[in-house]
This record gives sequence, structure tokens and C-alpha cells, in this order.
Amino acid sequence: MYKNKALKKTLSLLFAFLFTLLTLLSPLSSMVAKAEKGEDLPPTGDLAQYAVNEVGQSDQGWVIYASKDPNYNPMTRASGSSGVSVSKDYGGYTSYTQIITVVDDSGVAHTAYCIEPDKNTPNGTIYNQQITDNAQLRTVLYYGYDGPGGAEFMAREGGDAQSAFMDTWWAVRLACGETSSNPAVYNDPNIRWLLDHAPVEVGGITVSGSPDTRWNVGEKMQETDWYTTSGSGTFTLELDGLGIVAKLSDSRTITSTTSGIPVGTAFKLCAGPEKDGTVTVPIKATGVAYASLMFIPASEPDTQSVVAGASVQGQGQEASASANFVKRVTYPDVQKTDNRHLALDLSKTQPSGDASLDGAVFGLYKDPECTQLVTQATVTNGIADFGAVVLGDYFYKEISAGNGYKTNETVYPVTVWAEGMQGVTEIPNDVKTNPVSIVKYAITDPDNVDDVLNPLANVDFTLTLKSAIDKGEKLTEGDNLFSGKTDENGRIRWENVPVGTFISFTKLKRQRALFPLMI
Repeated sequence: MYKNKALKKTLSLLFAFLFTLLTLLSPLSSMVAKAEKGEDLPPTGDLAQYAVNEVGQSDQGWVIYASKDPNYNPMTRASGSSGVSVSKDYGGYTSYTQIITVVDDSGVAHTAYCIEPDKNTPNGTIYNQQITDNAQLRTVLYYGYDGPGGAEFMAREGGDAQSAFMDTWWAVRLACGETSSNPAVYNDPNIRWLLDHAPVEVGGITVSGSPDTRWNVGEKMQETDWYTTSGSGTFTLELDGLGIVAKLSDSRTITSTTSGIPVGTAFKLCAGPEKDGTVTVPIKATGVAYASLMFIPASEPDTQSVVAGASVQGQGQEASASANFVKRVTYPDVQKTDNRHLALDLSKTQPSGDASLDGAVFGLYKDPECTQLVTQATVTNGIADFGAVVLGDYFYKEISAGNGYKTNETVYPVTVWAEGMQGVTEIPNDVKTNPVSIVKYAITDPDNVDDVLNPLANVDFTLTLKSAIDKGEKLTEGDNLFSGKTDENGRIRWENVPVGTFISFTKLKRQRALFPLMI
């Protein structure tokens, strides 16, 4: 009796163990059975890993993959699975869809969504790929599941990838204009959050401004007005090799290609006064644009379209700005003056004696050492005209003087930054002079050449410039008129007589004699 009770207890424990074991193994066995029958397995982790079946390709070479095998036939396959689908309950009604990815020509996979669920699923479909200008759709893709701005959305979903994918799928469909008869879809807080989110900014840059330039006297540069930029991200101004600079609204001046400039920064294009012609500056946005892409069946209107979001080269990503530079010139002249007259009358340029201010040659140089000759001019009518000269800082120096003058070795700086101004610089010259002596003697016997010459003292002499007499000019002592009396030795001497032909006048015994004298 005791043995029978013990046996019964042992058998009872054995049966309980076997029942528990079968209970634990039942779900696994069910999953294995589903796999054998080709039924769906619940997705976990990164959903993109399940999109392994190639179902289409775009005209731009992007490949579309799906988590469901469109060619799976349970009647002809003894094992395997038809693939994976995702689902979510909305107000007691369950929605299903498959996981889609599109792989771009760089090998990057982008989460995608099939729309138009009443149509056939993709299967070897050729798609026309295009960017669709739908701000709400772009925003849903950007902030939804696996989007660049999707972190907040995933937090709202509690990290549930399947729930986030389904809510994004519904928001994508609604943004594309589809409808639902289930109010729970419209009222779902996460779907509404995506649809009502502030639009995502489109990357890229738009540049606005005028290429016309003006002369900035204070900065000593040609410059455009401000070019403005709008968009998002940053941009690069490609200045290398253009011979210009750019002034930025953040107070920087850049002289070479510079990247990382925030979009929204204004700039001016600038160059020195010598720049002439139109210069175009390439501009590239260094941030990328985010766009919503539509994949539309090329020849199968009954097949579902596919929607994806991706960073792409958007409108305005490349731009340019131009500047029409005009060489800025002025007209500097040199006015020659006689150094002796400069102190007396700044407006007087009449030369001393027969010396000529004309014929002098002046050089215009870039450096004070006068080694970098820009141009030269010959004095005509007292003026050396250099014509149109590019604005800047220069130096004058006389290369050769006019007849009867000493060359002026002084270097004269001249600043010409006022556009179109007629500037005159007066440069004096010293006259070449020579000492002139006249000795007056008396000959008692003109027929006797050996007669002793007797010096005559206190004889009045006047030395007058012949050309001044011929022109009827006013005679000025020390300029074109020199006078005096002989000393006890019969001599009269003038130390500084300019170059010229003079006539000597003398008075002796109330007689006036004229003697031409070339100096």
C-alpha cells in the first residue's frame, strides 16, 4: 500500500513537470510552425534589417527593398517565410504594412513607405524618382521614424520602433492626401504631432543683390552693395584667383576661399581701383538639403508608389554673385614754376631769362625710390599731363629739366583717391645762372693798339633780356633786367644771370650804346 502511494506521488510529479515543459515550449513551437508555414515573424530592433527583398529600381539607380517577399508561394516552398510585416491597433482596428527601404547610389539606405495600399505591392517595378515639393510630407519624414530629427518622436513612442514606423506611415499617407475612415487614426497624438509640426527648413542658399559697384573713398576700394543670403546651413565663397576680397556683415574681411560662413551672413565684393571688368564668385552651400522623394511606377499604374526622405542636393545649393568693376581713375598734372617766382607770385610761371619750363620730363612712380615707373609726361605750356591714372598713392620726380633749368631731384608724394578729380601739383625749378662781368675801358688813341687801356669807373650799365624787349614785357630787376655801375677798375659783375640773350646798355658822355650779349 505504501509503495503504491509513493509511486502515485512520483507519477503525479512527473506529469506536472511534463505539463509545465510543454507549456513553456508551446510559443516556440508555434513560432516554428508559423515559420514553416511562411507566416510573419514579429520584427525587433532596427526595422531596416528586414527589408531584404529587392522589389524595384528607380531611373536614377536607387534600389528599393521590402520586408515581404512578393514571390513567396507557400504551396511550392516547404520552409522559409514570406517575410515580416508591422502592425498597430488604432481604436480596435489593426493596420498592417511592410517595411521598405531605398538604397541610394552611394549605398546609403533610407527608410521608405508604401502608399496607396489598395494597389499591388512592388515587385520588380521600375520607378521614376523625383523630389516632391510637399512641405508637410518633408516635415513628417524628417521628424518621423528614422528621420534626422526623429529623436523626440522616438521618445514620444517610448522607443517602440514598430509603433513609430506605423504612426509615421499613417502620417505620410495623410500628408500625401489619403484619407481614413477610422477616427482613431486622425486623433492619434503622435500622428497629429507629426502632421502639425513646424515645417523643417530646406537646406541650401539663395543669394540676392546687385553687381553694380561704387567707389568708397574712405576704404579706397570699389565695392558692391550688400549681397544678402537666405536658407540654412553654411556656405563657401570661392575667391581664389579672382583678385578681389569680400567684406562680411560679421566684420570679417576675407581674401581667399572661405567656408563655414553661416547662411544669413551678408557680404560685399570689393577690389582695388585698378580692377576692371565683371567678376563672378561661385558660392556653394556646405550644408545639405533634406527633401521628400517620390518613387512613381513608370509603367505600372496599379502598383503602389513609394515615399522616402533623404539628404539631397536641393535648389539653391549652388549660387553665385557678380561685381561689375570699373577702373577708377583721376587726372594728376604737374605744373612747372620758376623757383624764384614761386615765393613772389604762386600764379606766375614765367621763366627767367630765356629758360624754358616746357620740355621738362616728369615720371610718376609707385615707390618713393622711383624705381617703379607708372608713366611719364613732358611739360607743355608749363603743364605735365599724365592723363588718366588709377587711383592710388604715387610719387613725382623730374627726369630731365627744360632748357635753362636745373633738374629738380626732389621726390614729391601725391595721393590721388578722389575719382575723376583734376589735381595739380606745383613743382619749382631753379634756373641755371652764370656770373657775367663787363669791364669798361677808355682808349685814348684808337689808332694805336698798344695804347694803354684806362678803366672807367661809375659808368651805368643795364643788361636787358632781348626777348623781353621784343615782346614788350615789363622789365623786372633781377629777372630780365640787371643794372649797376662800374667800380674803380671799370668792372661791373652780376653773379646770377639766367640763360638768354641780353643787350647791354651803357651811357657814356650822354651817348647810349647797345651791345648784344649771349649768356
